[in-house]
Amino acid sequence: MPVGVTAVATPTAASQGVAIGATVAASTLFGTSDADGDAVVAYRFVDTSAGGGQWRVNGTGQAANATIEVTAANLGTVSYAGGSIAGTETVSVSAFD
Repeated sequence: MPVGVTAVATPTAASQGVAIGATVAASTLFGTSDADGDAVVAYRFVDTSAGGGQWRVNGTGQAANATIEVTAANLGTVSYAGGSIAGTETVSVSAFD
């Protein structure tokens, strides 16, 4: 029996910075879409730069380069905290349906 092909969920970055020392909900930094309308079931976050801000889960800071995976139901537990000085940070977000 042929296996169907499904479109992947695609995250899109928001045009938003994070102020020095501020913490924002992860969901405010990106949006997701899926061409065939499947619901997102999980997210993956990685902070690929050391020395700046950090992803937090339930308020606990996560190490640079750590892979953080949460279900869609737990997206609200993830936030991003800006660093102590102005700069640029590289992070990644993946969404799975």
